[in-house]
Amino acid sequence: SNRGGAPAVGCFGPERAPLLDGTRSARRADSSAGRARPWATEYRSNEDTLTEEDDAEYGIPLETREPRGAFDDGDPAETRGGDARLVSNLPEIRASAIRPALVVLAVAAAPFAVGLALGYPRASAATLLCAETTGATELHDNVQPDTYAYACVTETRAAKLEHLFLAGAAAGALVCGKLVDAVGRRGALRLAGAVSTLGWIAGELVFGAATNGGALGRVLVGVGAGAITTASILLAAETAAPASRAFAVASTQLALALGLALMHLFALIARTVKNNADVDTVDAWKEDDASALITPGRHPGVHRPHWRQLALFAAATNACLAAGAGGVFGGETSRFLFSAVPESPRWLARRGHREDVHRAIASARGLSDTDPRVEQEAARILDDARLERERRVPNDGTPRVKTFAASHLLTRGNLSRALFKSTVLIAVTTLGGLSLPSNTASVALVSGFEDTPRAAWAFSVAKLLGALLAVVASRPDPDGFGKLSRRVTFLLSVCGMLAANVAVVASLVVAPPLYEEKDTSHGVPVNAGDAVRALAPLLFASAHALGAATTPWLVAAEAFPFAARGLALGLVAAAHWSFLLDVQRGFGAAAAYGTAGGVGAFSAFGLACAAGVSLVAPRGQTLVPDADGVALE
Repeated sequence: SNRGGAPAVGCFGPERAPLLDGTRSARRADSSAGRARPWATEYRSNEDTLTEEDDAEYGIPLETREPRGAFDDGDPAETRGGDARLVSNLPEIRASAIRPALVVLAVAAAPFAVGLALGYPRASAATLLCAETTGATELHDNVQPDTYAYACVTETRAAKLEHLFLAGAAAGALVCGKLVDAVGRRGALRLAGAVSTLGWIAGELVFGAATNGGALGRVLVGVGAGAITTASILLAAETAAPASRAFAVASTQLALALGLALMHLFALIARTVKNNADVDTVDAWKEDDASALITPGRHPGVHRPHWRQLALFAAATNACLAAGAGGVFGGETSRFLFSAVPESPRWLARRGHREDVHRAIASARGLSDTDPRVEQEAARILDDARLERERRVPNDGTPRVKTFAASHLLTRGNLSRALFKSTVLIAVTTLGGLSLPSNTASVALVSGFEDTPRAAWAFSVAKLLGALLAVVASRPDPDGFGKLSRRVTFLLSVCGMLAANVAVVASLVVAPPLYEEKDTSHGVPVNAGDAVRALAPLLFASAHALGAATTPWLVAAEAFPFAARGLALGLVAAAHWSFLLDVQRGFGAAAAYGTAGGVGAFSAFGLACAAGVSLVAPRGQTLVPDADGVALE
């Protein structure tokens, strides 16, 4: 019977009322100190009874025998009001102090794969590059290579492959902006891992880098990397607690820096053992037949690791991501490390998976799914989803309203301003210097020394240390030595980048390279200007990773409502990869003019950094708001 004593009438009709007496959700509501969930209706008989509170909250007329679902009218019961999910066979989630660390580690595993892809060109150069005269290595060549020539590419060809990777990453980030809303954040990560795995295996291991198939494979690897960038930032920001959101986003950049450093370490240890002496592979190119270096058994030297081993390692990492990131559309079908990552509770709420919202929050926080704090956060997320649906499907019978379209990012003032601010931050941090140095874009090209694997390794270590400092500075520990605000961290980061660019420009003007006196065999600087140019990239790398590599992503994840967040972050990520491509191509062209080109390029970098400082330094600025501890809703 209901509270008024009248005969109970089930909301599905008396002949179809489900038998939901004594459900697990009802018991959970009793154990949560009276914090009953909005849908955890108290069943006093074998029929579900609508109460006045239900009518007040959901606007359901008591006389209606077929209530409106909480999400989509045409959805099944499992996704309408969550009624079928009141009966759950899922195991109860218990409190765990280890689970939050596993979640952060698993989320960071995806950007780690991106770092491997970014560092692969340098790591594989020792065994993949060959002389410019080997032939049949350019896309337009008609000369047929020998049996092993497909594994040998020139520096020009290698630069083209890097540019194809960056272009593919921009396209992948743009596509992923819509994909994350269709298949979920974890589902997008899984698909991105599958695409990257296909690119590594088909492009590098089957066809070879010197073929058109190898170029297509490098594009696929880039598409996967761009998609991972978008999906991992979204998943980290939406699963983290408000106080630890900056920590979670900074952890993704730390993982990326770790993958880059690992590949650069492989480049450092890739040596050719010849005549019982260690020599750089580049010296062997000048003395012996280039094809012998990449042909097994034809050269007394030994290459470790080989480019095939590096490509296989990167493919295996992405394959684990594809197999273990959880099921597409929010399902849980794997038992790998990546399955420790819960799906975004915001996405689950829009899909109607009410029970899974609590489980996702509890998994990410290391709390029990009956904890009052989990109940409170889940109620806020579900309420935001309900309000969004009510705006889209009004209860008064009026036609559906399209609350968001892609064009709204340009036509609606609040969304267009947020997109503009996020893009400006990305432009400042990406166009402010060589955040991704390569063989074709490095300060060594305009200096008095060569770009060696040792210099690349030092750069990646400096970047790794800066990312580690960013994680420590953003950790949610009020008892620590003091947490810096994101505005202060960003200013320190951009000021360090500006100082590094100014130092390079000053060294090029005051002490230009002495090309006729440089030591070309070991790349040793021979004057004070060369020493400054050798140390400036280390300052830039650590300063960039401290705040500039994290703050734009954090601001972009917080600046948009859920309906626009995926597409907006995809656009921002696409801009990031496009700017990286512009820097790579632009600096390569400027370096052709020697010292004058270097002065012009680094002056432009310095101007971008100065613009960033001038925009963020004034008090009251809104470009980098301090939203730590504030829920995304």
